[in-house]
Amino acid sequence: MLKFWMRLYRDGKLQRDAVCDADEKLPPARVLEDGLKACCYELDIPNPVVLKKHVSDIRQYHLTRFLPDDFLESVSFDRAEVTLFDDSKNKKRMM
Repeated sequence: MLKFWMRLYRDGKLQRDAVCDADEKLPPARVLEDGLKACCYELDIPNPVVLKKHVSDIRQYHLTRFLPDDFLESVSFDRAEVTLFDDSKNKKRMM
């Protein structure tokens, strides 16, 4: 099963984090959007705007970053990092 690990940083220090499930059967853009919704809900922050750059980064590096400019509402952190990882015993190829 795919998991999202979302971390919120302020002044270079980790403030909060959350781990959420993601459905690996969906296309990469949808996986990112659904995982973000779950993590943002858990952390009680607004959802960021997902750009092609974010989808490309998560597909290629399994990591993407969101800055305050990526959110429509004001946020109390400097950046949000999202890492996608597979926690199943039988490691499958991600995306």
